[in-house]
Amino acid sequence: MQVLEARDTIGGGVRSGELTVPGLIHDHCSAFHPLGVGSPCWKEIDLQRYGLVWKWPEIDFAHPLDDGTAGVLYQSIVATTAHMGPDAPQWRRAIGDLAAGFDQLAQDLLRPVFNIPRHPIHLACLGPRAVLPATVMARWFRTEQARALFGGAAAHMFTRLDLPLTASLGLMFLASGTATDGPSPKADPGRSLTPWPLRCVSTAGPSPPG
Repeated sequence: MQVLEARDTIGGGVRSGELTVPGLIHDHCSAFHPLGVGSPCWKEIDLQRYGLVWKWPEIDFAHPLDDGTAGVLYQSIVATTAHMGPDAPQWRRAIGDLAAGFDQLAQDLLRPVFNIPRHPIHLACLGPRAVLPATVMARWFRTEQARALFGGAAAHMFTRLDLPLTASLGLMFLASGTATDGPSPKADPGRSLTPWPLRCVSTAGPSPPG
């Protein structure tokens, strides 16, 4: 294998360094890679054989707000919803079944488009939510923390969140962050979820704003 690197240090977008002031470390690009650990392609290549080690943070990511609070995503959906107050049940309905079935979703979504789905039920569960604008999906939630967490995840690719399909990235981003393989630093692992394979049948449509 030959790797060509234009910079002085290898790593591409996964590098970090002192970009502003000494001692303050910034990510050059991407800080975490939920679709890397969940990708069927990378699992098949099995980079762990060549020395790749995945690091598992206690908190996957957070979206801070002006009032000093933040929307926080943990690997465990139990830990995530424990800090969401009235939005805990709605977050489970929005993300829980996708997180529990993320491996099956990834097998269909992270492969060439023109294929016969291997897990059509999981795709059918995702579809009605994925086609929504992210702004509509965000109205499922009552608290600013939950709305910010969802909107921030969707905004990783889209600059306008009021367009159809923009909810899709937020849903997959959040589901992949909760459905990661491997151990969590805490006793409650990222996969300690209650499997809800058909839960989405009754929750696919948007709920009215609270």
